[in-house]
Amino acid sequence: MPLDSSIHVEKGEYYFDRLRGALPAVRVLVSDHHSDISTRDLLRGVAFVESGYSLALKARSSLSTAFQCFIDIKRCAERLQTLVEAPLLITKGFSPIRLMHLCQALGNAVHAFEELLRGIRLFIEIQEDQGAASSVMVEVQSVYAKTQLLRNHALEVFQGSRYIMPTVLSGGR
Repeated sequence: MPLDSSIHVEKGEYYFDRLRGALPAVRVLVSDHHSDISTRDLLRGVAFVESGYSLALKARSSLSTAFQCFIDIKRCAERLQTLVEAPLLITKGFSPIRLMHLCQALGNAVHAFEELLRGIRLFIEIQEDQGAASSVMVEVQSVYAKTQLLRNHALEVFQGSRYIMPTVLSGGR
């Protein structure tokens, strides 16, 4: 987790703990409060603090889910980056069918990156703190561009191999 994000999480946890700790103290005030404050106003204040706590719980749960999605997206991007950076090897037993399967797999990877980018954009729209998500977005866009380029090169080779490979495989006849 980036340093900035951990600081924000720690601050959030600090304020959440303070709010949780304030609830019992505020509830105790209802039975023993100063006469300048009406019981009705004090009860309204307690209800306000409790509703704030309820909202904090919901936001915390939502943030936890979104953060887990963010971690999953980042891991996926790292795995795909490894795939993109791997060299393309053509072995002795190479065939146009294998190249066609590679082109299809790269096409699927390009579509997966497009979905991943849409998901990150949605994540950024939902979250207020976009620092870490934006950096992941840049990384994914880079891997996406490299994958597209690799797919395009593989398609060019495949298109050429449809005419050349039968001649090479048959010994040039």
